This record gives sequence, structure tokens and C-alpha cells, in this order.
Amino acid sequence: MIKTTFNKNGNGSFLFSNKFILLLTCLFMFSGAVMSAKSAIPTSTTEEIALTSENNSEDYAWSRKCVTFKNTGKCATDIYIYDGWYCRFKKRLAPGQTWTTYAYAGNVFRAVEADAGSFNNLKYDKRYKVTRRHSQVVHLCPEYCVDPCDDLTVDAGEDVEVCNEEEVTLSATVAGTTTCTTDAESDCNHTLYKHGGYCSWYYPPSNAAYCGSGHGAKLWTAGGYGTSFVTIDFGKVVPAGTKIHTKMKLKHCSNTYSNKASATIKASLNGDNGFTSLGTVKFSSQYYAEYTYTLDAPARYVKVIDNGQCSFLVDYVRYEIEATTNDTVEYEWSGPGIVGANNTKDITVNKAGNYTVKVKSCDGCEATDTVKVKINNSPDVQVTSVDATCENATGSITFTYEDTPNRTNIELSIDGGNNFTNVKDDSGSYTFDNLAPDTYDIVVRWGNDDCPIELDSVTIIEKEVITVDAGDDQTVCKGDEVVLTASVTGEGQCEECVEYELLNTDYCRGSQHQFVVFINDNGTRRWFRNVDMTWTLNADGTATVKGTVLEYNNTPNTEFEVDATYSGYTTTAPDGSPKGNDCHQEEDSSGWAYYTQLTGTITQVGGGLSYSIGRRGPSFQLGIDANNFEATPGTNGGSGWFTIDGAPDSFGDFNFNFGECITNNTNGVQYQWSTGETTPSIVVSPSEDTTYTVTVNNCGDCTTEDSVTVFVSDTNVSAGDDANIIEGESTTLTATSDNAVSYEWSNGATTASIDVSPTTTTTYTVTATNANGCTATDTVVVTVEPDPCTTKEYDVKAYPIPVEATGILTVDIAVDQDQEVTYETFKMDGNRTGPAVKKQINRGCNTFTIDLDKHCNFLPGTTYILKITGGNWTESIQFMTKQ
Repeated sequence: MIKTTFNKNGNGSFLFSNKFILLLTCLFMFSGAVMSAKSAIPTSTTEEIALTSENNSEDYAWSRKCVTFKNTGKCATDIYIYDGWYCRFKKRLAPGQTWTTYAYAGNVFRAVEADAGSFNNLKYDKRYKVTRRHSQVVHLCPEYCVDPCDDLTVDAGEDVEVCNEEEVTLSATVAGTTTCTTDAESDCNHTLYKHGGYCSWYYPPSNAAYCGSGHGAKLWTAGGYGTSFVTIDFGKVVPAGTKIHTKMKLKHCSNTYSNKASATIKASLNGDNGFTSLGTVKFSSQYYAEYTYTLDAPARYVKVIDNGQCSFLVDYVRYEIEATTNDTVEYEWSGPGIVGANNTKDITVNKAGNYTVKVKSCDGCEATDTVKVKINNSPDVQVTSVDATCENATGSITFTYEDTPNRTNIELSIDGGNNFTNVKDDSGSYTFDNLAPDTYDIVVRWGNDDCPIELDSVTIIEKEVITVDAGDDQTVCKGDEVVLTASVTGEGQCEECVEYELLNTDYCRGSQHQFVVFINDNGTRRWFRNVDMTWTLNADGTATVKGTVLEYNNTPNTEFEVDATYSGYTTTAPDGSPKGNDCHQEEDSSGWAYYTQLTGTITQVGGGLSYSIGRRGPSFQLGIDANNFEATPGTNGGSGWFTIDGAPDSFGDFNFNFGECITNNTNGVQYQWSTGETTPSIVVSPSEDTTYTVTVNNCGDCTTEDSVTVFVSDTNVSAGDDANIIEGESTTLTATSDNAVSYEWSNGATTASIDVSPTTTTTYTVTATNANGCTATDTVVVTVEPDPCTTKEYDVKAYPIPVEATGILTVDIAVDQDQEVTYETFKMDGNRTGPAVKKQINRGCNTFTIDLDKHCNFLPGTTYILKITGGNWTESIQFMTKQ
């Protein structure tokens, strides 16, 4: 009986019988493949552990026991049992696996590494003996299977959830890398791959292929042998940076080369070609020396070549690889959307999905990790805006979107994300109204604040609203003129191009023509290329094409001057227009303009040709794709045929494109009065009450209008019928009117009626003024007839004759000037009767009476003499008294 003691944590000793020795012997008899150790873990000390109850309760039952083994290690474990008579394999437990079996007291279990084969130098060996106590769970932990690569880990990073990213960068973080080292290596024992030229039996080429004893291989370019060389095969490729040591010395020489040898050293991956020179050396020493070179690229073969001078010996060619350290890690990413290289620490991806990175350290250990990339998209929203208009000083911004699966709400912001409006994503659209002209910063996101995105800012453009005031209503007198002036605010200032450079047409029919003018002159075809033609919009609504063109298809090439004017501008297609494009059919003529008339000339410079041209066929047309022969769709140009005066069989056409703007004009307000006038102010003289309307529009196409009424006020006056008066008489003139409030006569009187006593025929004018200040005039002629009383120096009459003796005798005296007269009465005998009476009389007709009863006693039936004496005259009148 052999007594062996095992100590487990200092508790107890165990006595083994020969059966245990048999068990050991049995176990050591199992054979199998010899396992090679993966790491230098020391051999464990074999010990035997009693399987006792965890609660240490005494139980001396001799019946079977229940034993459970659980592999808590990282590699498989084999369990053998010796039950007193047999030793046999029972169970292989994978990592984490549990096995329960029955055993009797005294049974011994042995746990060893799986597929041990030989039980010598086991890295894991545990023995368990069943006692009479309760069984327990046995935890097996084979520490030997710790993998040296377990320390290498890679972290692909946290799962990524981003919004709207076209590309996402993933980065791997590596830990537990190993620094690998390679020992320095040097060798001069190789293989002779090839040699050439002179070959010495005493110094054979093979001597250069191994570490020499100084005997060497002789290289000598002897006459008739060709170039001498040896090619050495290292048997493997050595890396760039390897030192190449060539040991050589001078052997013998003629006087020709001054006792110097020359060798070239070359290296290659191929023994037959592809050699690259490492260097050339000259030497004269007859003692061996190493000549060292460094490889710029990997090589396997080194060639030593004699340069045809003195012979020399090559003792050996030795390579020397320096020791290296290396802690590099190789990366290999895989996944659905890798952009560019996948073998870098950081990669760029552009698709959602799982991305796995596998890293490999310099010692061959590998580790992997996976990261999930989820790319969410922000709401797909289209943003449109409506600018302020002439009618509305505010604008609006509209968001349009579609119903998105798994989403319920969209949040919209027009202030850069400071405030959001939450709407249902199936509502289709949402509009922010009544927005003042300004720039609005647009941000949208999902209703859960997910994936916000800034969109392009939107600017609501302010429309400079135009207003016009035609002025206050006015009252004018009929026949008067009044100035009406429109006052405008918000006129704006807009630039309009009025002069463009013109470009050649790229002829679409494949003839390699680039032209602006074509003329068929009675069968002679002339093509003209643009030199400096321009298109100018004139203030009168016409447009001119002017400039130089070059005739390029006839010899000699000559220049022509174009001077043409288009008129009759309209945006409504005239009859026969538009003319379709001859090169492609996608043109849209909705925005084209037309000119219905053409006049002009195309004149040869320094030559005799001159063409007078006019419109032919459809009207000249302008717009996108309006150039009939332009090959490129979407080009802004013009096209139109023309006639040639005096040549019914000749014709031509302009085909050109618009280039850069040359001249801009600043436009303001355009006026249009209902009279047809287009100036801010107009002069009118209505004959009746009239309303005038002015329509104005600014360069922003805002239009407004205002009206002003001119009331016509009228009056009349009549000065009455013409009048005739005797010189010295007076007459009353009276003016009448329907609505006059004042009168003014030409003599200054301001009453309706005036008394006049002109001395000569006179025309009197009366001006009547109504309440509006309007006047009317009329005239009346007062004709002054000569006074018969003044036509003679004097004229005297007395009546009645006969007269009563006591009656009244009337005397009429007409004199041509004021004077004093004396009358006397005489009898026929010459005796005066009664006194001489003096009277003052005025120029003209005067009448006075003589009371005969008082003057004197006159006898009835008697004849008397009445004597009247004036200034320079005397008149005697005979009168008779009645019986």
C-alpha cells in the first residue's frame, strides 16, 4: 500500500490505495493526438479534492450519491471516472455545460483538458473523490484555456442615429494590442543563381554564394569571354531598407587601368531581368573590404558585375535585416454603404445598416465589433412664398408635404426654430399668412422634435405700392384751359436692359455654320458671321439691329454693315406667327414678342453691294427658342425673314441669339391719361363737365389710377340794343344776364344800367361775371347824330303867326354856340314897341316865349317886326296880330 498525501488549503490528508494508482495508470494510458500548447502556462499540480456537502451535515449512508459538474471555463473539459475496477471516459463538457451523474463513495473523477491524448504535462488536471457525505455541484474552471488574443478588443462605437446625413463617419477604438518584434537577421550563405563571362576554376563563381574563407570568386572581363558577373539568390525576398554588404578586393591588373577595379551592384525580384543599380564602386586595395548599399525596394537577387577593368574577387554577398518592432493593426470594415476605403480606422458610410469592423493585430489575433447606423430623414417639405403685391402689402409662406408612414405631426418654424407650429403630417400643406416683407429662416422637424433641418431662407419681397393723385376737382370757365397734374408716390426705380450684344446662331442642320444673317441673292448664297452687332430698344418702341458682319463663305471674305429697324411691337402673335422651330419642337411661344415691320440696309464695306430690306413672311419673333435655326434648346434669341427691294427672287433672314446686356436704363413711372397723353401733366379745355382719368404703373408692374373732374362754368350777358341819340342827348344802357353777379362797363361803371351821353358815336362793352368768376361780354353802340340846332350859326323861328294881340309868341333859336341874344319889337314904321329884352341861350336849340300882353300894347290886326340880335347876327321876323 502506498500512502500519498495531498493537501487542499491545508485541510486534511487523503489515503489512496493501489486502486488509485491503477486509476492513474489507466488514465495515463489514454492516447490521442499530442496537443501543442497555445501559451506558456505552467503545468498544474494534480491534487485530489473531497466532494463534501455544502451544509457539512453528516450522512454516512453507503448508497449512491448524486454529483453535478458544471464547466465554468472557456474551453471543453473531459471527465474520466475510476470506480474501483474500471477507468473510463465519461463526459465532455462544453463551456457552460452541466452534467449530473451517480457515484459511490470512493469513486474518483478526473477533469482534464479535452483531447489531452497524453496525460503528461497537463495544463489542467483536477481530481475529485466521492465521500459518504452529501454530493455537491462541482465547478470546473480550466484556466489554461485563456486565449492570449482575449486581450485584443475593438469598439466600433455606440450605435448611430442621425438625421439627413448623406455620409456618417464611423470610428473603431482598439485596446489590448500587442507589440510584435522581429530579430535582426544577417546571412551570407546563399545560392549561385547565374554567372557569366570569364570563369576561373581556382576562384569559381560559387565562392561568392556563401560566407567566404577569403578565397572568393574571380570576376574578370577577359577578351572573348564577355562581361563577367555573378547573380546570388537569397532564397527569399528581403524588404526595402535591407543592407547589402559585398566583400571584394582587387586581384590583379594591367597598367591600362592604373591598378583599379570597378564593380556595379544591382538588385531585383527576378533573377533574369528588372535589375536596379544599387551603386558602382572603384577600389584598388588587395585587401577585402565590405561595400554597403541599402535596398530601396524589396529584392531577392543581387548581381555583381565587372565593369571591364582590373579583375577582382567577390568573397560573399551578405544581407542584413535590422530588428523591427510592430504594433500596427489591420482594419477591415464591412457593411452596406461604405464610401471609399474599408481598411482604415475611420470610415465613411452613406447607408443605414449594420457595420462590422474586424481588426487584426501584428501577432495574428483578431477581434470584431458591430455598430448599427440608423439614418432618419427630416420631413420632406417644399416651401413656396408669395411676395407682397400691389394690392396686398403682405405675403405668405406655404409648406407642402406628404403623409409619411410612422409619422403623425410636423413642426414648422419661420423664425429660425425659436417658435414652431405643430400640424398633422397628413394635412398636405400649411400657410403662414399676412407676413410683412422680410427674410424668414425656415426650420422643419418631426412632431417629436426629431430631425430638425434648416431649409433655405425665404424672403418676401416688398412691392413698392404706387399711388396717384390726379388733384382736386376744378371748375373752369368755358373756353379756358387748366393744367392737370398727377402726383405719384411709390414710383420705384427699375433697371431695364435696352442694348444687348448679339451672338451667332449655332446652325442645327449639321453644316457647321455659325451665322447671324443669311442672304439668297438671286441664287448666290451669302452667310454672315457676327462681328459686333447689337440689339437696341428705342424710346419710341422700335428696335434697331446695327453692327458689322463678316461674309465668310465667299472669297474674298468681306465685311458688311447692318442697319435695320423693327417696329410694330406686340406680344400678341400676329397672323402667320409664330414660326415653329426648325430644329426642335419643345419651344413654348407663350412669352414671345413680335415686330410686324422692318426697314433697313445691309451694305458692303468698301464694295458695291447694298441691300434694302423689308419684312417677309411671319413677323420677327423674339423669345426662348424663337431662333428658328439654333441647335441648343432654351436659348434666348430672335428670327425673321426679310425681303430685298427690287429683287423679288431674293430674300434673307436674321437669326441671332442675345448675349450680355450692354446698356441699362432706369425706369420709373409710366402715365396714361384718358386723353391718350403720357406726361405727368396735361392741359385741357373742356366745353362741358368732363372727368379725366390717369393710370400709372411703376417698374414693379403695380398699377393704379385716379380721376379728376373739370366742371365747366358758363355765363352770358346782353348790353341791349344799339341806341341813336342826338348830339347832346343822353341814353340809358342796361345789361342783362342769367347768372351774373357783377358787371363792369367799359366806361368803368359797375352797375347793370348806366346813363351815357356821348358826343360821338361810341361802343360800350359790358363784362358780366358769375359766381365762379367766369365772364361774358357784350357791346352796345350808341350812335350820336349831329344836332340840327347847331348846323347854322343861327336859325330863328317865331310862331304862331298870326298871333293874338294879347297872346304868346313862341321863338325858337338855334345857335352854334352859347351867347346872349336881345329881342325887340317894332312897328312897321320903325318905332320900337316895348323894351329890348336880353336872354342867355345855349348852343343848340332854344325856345322862349314873348307874352305880348305884357310886353306892350299890341293892336289887333296889325303887322309888327320882331328883331333878334345875337353875337354877330341879327334876324328880323314880321308877324301879324289877329283881328
